[in-house]
Amino acid sequence: MVAPALSAMARELKVTNSVEQSLILSIFVLAYAVGPLFLVPLSEINGHVIVLQLTICFTSLLTLAVALLKPKAN
Repeated sequence: MVAPALSAMARELKVTNSVEQSLILSIFVLAYAVGPLFLVPLSEINGHVIVLQLTICFTSLLTLAVALLKPKAN
């Protein structure tokens, strides 16, 4: 998942600080662990399809925002 690719991600994103690299991994693990605590009850109440579609839209919007707001390399 993220841990084996952390060095490649850090090179691509130009993250040189080891604390920031650890933060990338920590945020991923936290989201991976805490996300289901909210998404599973929502999908049981509202249905699996609508929750899945909303999470895909949310992820796509965040990915688009990161791509458009990424600083340009000099």
